[in-house]
Amino acid sequence: MADVTARANQETGNLRAGDRTGARARLADLVRRRARPPGPDPATGALGPRLGAIVAERLAAAGAPNAAALVTDGVQAFASRVMLARTATETLDLQYYSWDKDVTSRLLTLEVLAAADRGVKVRIILDDTSVVGRERAFQLIDRHPNIEVRVFNATTWRSQGLIGFGIEFALGGWHLNHRMHNKAWIADGKAALIGGRNVSDHYFDASGLFNFKDLDVLLLGPPVTEALRVFETFWTSTVVRGVRTFLKPDTRLGAWRFHAFRARIAKVRTDPEAKPYLDALGATYAAPEDLAGSLRFDPVRRAEVIADRPEKARDRTASREVADRLDDVIAKAERELLLISPYFVPGEIGTGLIEDLRARGVRVAVVTNSLAANDVTAVHAGYARYRLRLLKAGVEVHELKRTPGERHRIFGSSGASLHTKAVVVDRRIAFVGSFNLDQRSANLNTEMGVLIDEPRFAERVARQQERLADPRRSYRVTLERGGLVWTADDGGATQVARREPGASVLQRVIARLVGVLPMEAQL
Repeated sequence: MADVTARANQETGNLRAGDRTGARARLADLVRRRARPPGPDPATGALGPRLGAIVAERLAAAGAPNAAALVTDGVQAFASRVMLARTATETLDLQYYSWDKDVTSRLLTLEVLAAADRGVKVRIILDDTSVVGRERAFQLIDRHPNIEVRVFNATTWRSQGLIGFGIEFALGGWHLNHRMHNKAWIADGKAALIGGRNVSDHYFDASGLFNFKDLDVLLLGPPVTEALRVFETFWTSTVVRGVRTFLKPDTRLGAWRFHAFRARIAKVRTDPEAKPYLDALGATYAAPEDLAGSLRFDPVRRAEVIADRPEKARDRTASREVADRLDDVIAKAERELLLISPYFVPGEIGTGLIEDLRARGVRVAVVTNSLAANDVTAVHAGYARYRLRLLKAGVEVHELKRTPGERHRIFGSSGASLHTKAVVVDRRIAFVGSFNLDQRSANLNTEMGVLIDEPRFAERVARQQERLADPRRSYRVTLERGGLVWTADDGGATQVARREPGASVLQRVIARLVGVLPMEAQL
């Protein structure tokens, strides 16, 4: 204890004297001395391979320079991130809209810190909505000599937390309405996980609830360079600033605070809710190559990482790279278009495009959240404006049921089920990413994803759409005598409803009221 106190006093004195460079050097020395020594993992006795060897093995097995695996299971998605962190030898570049403080978030933070201990250079870009009010935690992570954290489109009135965010926005900070919705986990520039999952328990669900769903793509080969280029564009943008710039002159973030913070989050390993993840990681710790081998990698003829530019947050006339590219791909559909989007507000242009496809005989099927399952009632109201037109055009509409056992909320459901964003065209081209088929993704937020031209991979995504559209999981919405009818399978019996099923009266009233407001551009 005396040693800790002495180090704290010394560190505080250095900071008061302005010797932050010296303090950071001492922290680096402490981290090096506490880092796990090279060699076998003391928890398993196993010496895992490097990421480069795993990637080379998977590409050889695929027989192609590019390969992609669809990661559908939540625990497997969590373990895949751990595998990339544990086998990386050079860099980890992480870009996320949301990084929570729950069980999986803390476990992944520990893995990132462990990678940095080994000498891996870690760069993290977070949307400011993840950071505001939690600056101290991310500043402490940034204290590691091998980690740097930067923030996208940061609010100025940080001392007031979320209240300051709201006030600044109300006083003309319109740019704060533009958020970075990207999700990417890139290791050594050789492998990238891109998709819809944020870093939070919801996205790595281990409960087995049958309806919650999300997707990632684990991409190998030269296309990873495109993902890294996107990251670099954001990292060097003027819209992004370092989290350390939020420090006040008298802030004390000494080495002892860093280690106390690390010890505190390490306690998550004793949390009962961590058990499924720790159990699943046993094999990953011992043999990460086995986890990579368990994923089904398809050889890919062409994979394209598409992303909006960071300037979309400041320039109202900025181009819409992702939206425009998807519009172009969708417009070329010849036989079938499958859409999965938790927030589905196609607007006049999108609805017109779908109607044109139907006029040409293209089958169009949509899976989105029902009102009862949607966590933003206003978004459902925006979608409902176009539902009748879509049905009249012959579009197959499926609305996912609310997760069983979850409670209703007035402005959205705590049982929100669907988070997958995917498009499949003619069972040949598939898109998986962060882009919702709504106006916010198209015009306000920055988004990214992967377009893959490969029938086998597209078929895997199509099967996910079919799984979600199953009547045991979703309502089929149809027209009957000019009115809407919802039909589903309820334990073997046919369930029929003539109003939004599973939703409370208050939810339906609010959805109807919001539907008449001029809010579509924000949805």
